[in-house]
Amino acid sequence: MKKLWLPLIAINFLTFNCKKPQHEFLNYSRQQLIDNSAQWESNAGERSLLAYRSFYGLDTIPDVAMEFRRIGAAGEYFVTTVESTKALADRRQNCRTIVFFHGYLDHSMLAIEFIRHFSQLGFDIVLADLPGHGLSKGEPGAIDDFSSYKQAIEAVLEFAGEKFGQPVVAVGHSTGAAGLIEYIRCGGDIPEKYVFLAPLVKVYMMEYAVAAVDATDSFLDYIPTRRGKSTSDKAMKAFMQIDSLGVRKIPLDWMKAAQRWLDDVTADGNFYHEQVLILQGEKDKTVDYKFNMDFLQKRFTNAEIIMLPEADHCLHYEREEIRTKVFEQIED
Repeated sequence: MKKLWLPLIAINFLTFNCKKPQHEFLNYSRQQLIDNSAQWESNAGERSLLAYRSFYGLDTIPDVAMEFRRIGAAGEYFVTTVESTKALADRRQNCRTIVFFHGYLDHSMLAIEFIRHFSQLGFDIVLADLPGHGLSKGEPGAIDDFSSYKQAIEAVLEFAGEKFGQPVVAVGHSTGAAGLIEYIRCGGDIPEKYVFLAPLVKVYMMEYAVAAVDATDSFLDYIPTRRGKSTSDKAMKAFMQIDSLGVRKIPLDWMKAAQRWLDDVTADGNFYHEQVLILQGEKDKTVDYKFNMDFLQKRFTNAEIIMLPEADHCLHYEREEIRTKVFEQIED
């Protein structure tokens, strides 16, 4: 049965002439939440945490214990852990810790249905906001170099291994998958398996994007973007219009960093033998999936690629029948 928390929030906001007060969470700025989140690990009743849990539907997930904490030398990364409280007899056999890394402009709480699905199977889950996203520190959407994503992923995977002490499956969506690719290229070896969801190697129509950056670089710092265009789930589209943690403009420096990384990774002639599952939608107009699939199949010798003809880019929050297929593939 389709979950109703997203439509209810979105309808409250989008109904014209709506007189109802907005959700308390929307009263907090991102910086206020970053500052407050330093207290969330020790104070489960902190008011902004309760608003955060409510707004993103975390309180609707049964049989879990959640923790929220900052990790890294300067507490720069925000991490959520979701520990299944199901009895061992009720868990799926051979459960692993799943570590999830979101895509560009998103944040970890948009993976709410991913959390719901895998926690109910008995998996323990770790989710992290990438630098410049969600409640991790950094200018929204900005990055100097893709190595910063790799550094964040490395810190989170080490934390997950220490926290749960069991084999790790690393799941990365889009830029999260790019960070995992960079982690593998740099010799990272904590996960026993990787899952790339609509992975970023090359942006869709990258040549035109780079030309636009070059033409506007002298007088523009950002490119505006439209939230919710990469999913066919109508409720999620509506929710993303009110989600205050979503990034709404792309720094030109990010596009430059993406081009530099593309040049670097395609010039790398090495082959990688990790176990990798790649899921890709054929309606994706965010990444150049034909280029990406060809490149990854050649460089990752043990990669299995599954194409989804009806899916767009954001596979983990596509409409229910599509994301269910995605989740079932990850389970196997």
